[in-house]
Amino acid sequence: MFEDETIRYYCCGGSGTVRNVMSGITNLDKAQIAFYPFGLTNDFLKVFGKDEERFRNIDELIDGEVIDIDYMKTNQGVCLNTVCFGMDTNITEYVEQFNFLRVLSDDLPYTMSIFASILAAKPVQYEIETERGIVQRPSVELFYGNGFCAGGNMFFVKETDVTDGIGYVRVCRAGSLFKLLEVFKSLLDKNYKKLNEISQSWYTSFLKVRRTDGQPFAVNQDGELTEELTEWKVEIVKQGLHFVVPKGVRPI
Repeated sequence: MFEDETIRYYCCGGSGTVRNVMSGITNLDKAQIAFYPFGLTNDFLKVFGKDEERFRNIDELIDGEVIDIDYMKTNQGVCLNTVCFGMDTNITEYVEQFNFLRVLSDDLPYTMSIFASILAAKPVQYEIETERGIVQRPSVELFYGNGFCAGGNMFFVKETDVTDGIGYVRVCRAGSLFKLLEVFKSLLDKNYKKLNEISQSWYTSFLKVRRTDGQPFAVNQDGELTEELTEWKVEIVKQGLHFVVPKGVRPI
């Protein structure tokens, strides 16, 4: 019915909701995406700094303007903020198990999931292919981000540009519970100096990841679990998304 018209979608939820809406759109060239933050963490909007709060004003979004930003395209759909492998995937799985605790607090299932994931985390040997070539690295958590935050308060890079077609990879190693807690604390504290000592990171426009044992594995796309694949391919689509922002607002 609206094949030749541009349609604006108002996504009321978190980054996962935006991802689900985007995944259901056949032609993103004919879509404008407005993000009205009603989720638990709304991670992607943190790239707008203090102006993040302006997205909570629906009148400003209705009267907003459109800018073109990057998004992430995988071999299992699209997303906006991050693709994560490892501990963050486990957290998402545990949230469902602890969901009954929501009657006490909306945040409690997520908090308990973090602790459970830390206790259960084990390094996995990955083969990682990027523009820099192919490397093999053990990792308890691998971030590939268009944005710079996951899980509400885990900042894996100091800054990012969501219009340059480049994403950021961080591979977090941990050989003990103490080392894992050190990684987690550094992410929460935005201690990038320490993070760079205990993890590896670099910029790339695409990422391919396989387990060296050949086993299939799921990933976390903007807080949403996917089905398991033996190889994951992710690329940054440069300025491919028409994103609605309050007038004058730009990424930091």
